[in-house]
Amino acid sequence: MRHKKIIVIAGLFLLISSAFTVPALIKNNEFNWYTAQYENVLGTSMDVSVKSADEAVAEQATASIIAEIKRLSNILSAYQSTSELSRWTKTQGVPVKVSKELMEVLQLFDHWHQQTGGAIEAGYEAAAIVWKNAANQQKMPGEADLATAVRNMQQQHWKLDPSNGTATHLTDVPLVLNTFTKSYIIQKAVEAATKLSGVQSVSLNIGGDVVVSGADAVALPVTNPFHAAGNEEPLITLSGSNKAVATSGNYRRGVNILGKWYAHIIDPRTGWPVDNIVSATVVASDAVIAGAMATAFTILSPVQSKQLAAQYPGVEFLLVDKNGKIFASENWSGAMPGSKANEEDHLITADQGWNKGHQLQIDVEIARISEQFVHRPFVAVWVEDANQKPVKLLSIWFNKPKWLRDLREFYKNYGANFSPGAMSMSAAAGATRSAGKYTLVWDGKDEAGNYVPAGTYTIQIEAAREHGTYQIMSGAIECGKKPAAVTLAGNIEIAAASLSYVKTEK
Repeated sequence: MRHKKIIVIAGLFLLISSAFTVPALIKNNEFNWYTAQYENVLGTSMDVSVKSADEAVAEQATASIIAEIKRLSNILSAYQSTSELSRWTKTQGVPVKVSKELMEVLQLFDHWHQQTGGAIEAGYEAAAIVWKNAANQQKMPGEADLATAVRNMQQQHWKLDPSNGTATHLTDVPLVLNTFTKSYIIQKAVEAATKLSGVQSVSLNIGGDVVVSGADAVALPVTNPFHAAGNEEPLITLSGSNKAVATSGNYRRGVNILGKWYAHIIDPRTGWPVDNIVSATVVASDAVIAGAMATAFTILSPVQSKQLAAQYPGVEFLLVDKNGKIFASENWSGAMPGSKANEEDHLITADQGWNKGHQLQIDVEIARISEQFVHRPFVAVWVEDANQKPVKLLSIWFNKPKWLRDLREFYKNYGANFSPGAMSMSAAAGATRSAGKYTLVWDGKDEAGNYVPAGTYTIQIEAAREHGTYQIMSGAIECGKKPAAVTLAGNIEIAAASLSYVKTEK
C-alpha cells in the first residue's frame, strides 16, 4: 500500500476524526438509528441507516430502498441481459419507446459528455476492453488498438426524441453507463424511503457513494487514497444533512501489466488510464452532479475541474494528486487534511521490537452468495500474541449490539469493555470496492498505541450470520525482519483470507 504525506496548499487544519458515527440503536428524542449492511448490491456493498421511532418503519424504509434499487437495475443495468438497457442496445437504427428513467439517464450522459469536453463517455468500455485484454496477455496495448477504441468511443451512440419518448441506438460500441448511474439509483432509492411516514433521516452508502437526507447531520469519513484499508484513519470526515458525497479514485480497481498499475478510470479522449488525480471527492445537493463530477475530476486538470464546478452553485470538491497535493474548491466548507509529520512515533528499531516501517495486511473476502442484497455477516478481526492474549482489535462489523454475543470468542475477549461504536468497513465515502472484499492493516501497535515486540502473532477472524452459520479461522505469521505471507483456508462464511507482512512504501 502506498504511503505518502499529504501536502496542504490552502487552509491547513488538524483533523481529529472518528469512524462513521451512525451506530445502531442510538436513542435521541425517542428516534433511533437502525442500520443494515448488505453485499452484492450493484456489484459492491451497501450500508443503510434509517432514523425512526419505530423499527418496523425503518425496516419498511430499507425494503423500499431495496425495491427501488432492484427496479432501476432492471432498467439500467448493463450486466443483466434482461434489463431494458441490455435489450435496447441489441437494437440498432430503430426508434424504440423507452422508460422515462432510461431516457433521463441517456439525456444526462449527453449533458455531462458536453459539460466535461468528452471526459464523461458512455462508450468507455471500448477502451476498458483493450486494457483488460492487455493485462490478460501481459503486454502493453497496441497504439492501433487504442486509436480504434478512441474512434469508436467518439461516435454518436444514440439519438433521442424526448417528445415521443424514443431512443435510437446507433452503434455497436458496448454501453455500460457506469459513470454516475449508481449515484442516480442511490438518489432515487433515498427519495423512495424518505416518502414514508415516520422516517426522520436516511443515510445510504453504496460502494462509497453516499446520500444523506433528513433532519440529522451524519458524519461521513472520506477514504485516504494512500491509506485505503478499512481500519485506517480517513483523509477527512465531513458532516452534514441533505447532501450527496461521491468519491472517485484509482487506488482500488485497475489492472497490472508488467509490474505497473493502471487505473480502471480511462480518459476517453486518449484511451489511456488516468494517473494524476488519485482521489476526487465532490459534495453536492444532487447525487448525479456529485457522481459525474467525481469521475470527471479524476480525468480533468484541477483548473478545468474548478471551472466546471463553478457553473454549479453549492458544489464543493477536494482533489488529491499522486504526490499527495491537495486542491480544494474555494467554497470548500469541510476540514482540510492535516500532516502528522510531527506526531510522536514511539520509535523502536528492529532489534528492540517491531520493525518500524512494516505492517501486517489482512485481506478478507466474504463468501459470495449468488443472490443480491445478502446481509453481511457479523465479523470480528483481532490480533493475539504467542500466549493467545488479545493484542489489538482491528475491526468489527455489526448492526445490532444485542447480537454481538454470537461472536463467541470476540465477546469472551472484548465483550465486557466493548462500547458499540461504528467500526464499519464500508461506511466511508471512497472509490468503489468489489463486493465482499475488504482489507485491514496492523501497524504493530497494541490497544495503548505502543509498538509490540517482533515475533509470531495470530490473526483471528470470526464470523456469525443471522439464520446462517458460525465460523472462526486463524493464522499465525512471523512479524520480524523479513517479509512473510500466509494464506488461510476459507469456510462457508469467509471465502478467503490472507496475511502479508510487508514493508510500507514511503
